Amino acid sequence: MRMMSVINDSAGFAFTFFGFLLMNIYINDLEKKMGFSKKEKGAFTAVFITVFAGLSLWLYVV
Repeated sequence: MRMMSVINDSAGFAFTFFGFLLMNIYINDLEKKMGFSKKEKGAFTAVFITVFAGLSLWLYVV
């Protein structure tokens, strides 16, 4: 992601976003199979979004 933000590679951004969506779908599928409650899913989603947003902002600013 850092390299793509430095060279402004729009195709790289698209691939990164698509990969993020696929990973999110896969994690949701695993959570269903493992039988997590809604509270546990919500907590994991909040942590995941916070880490991803923080990393994205840090890479954008630096």
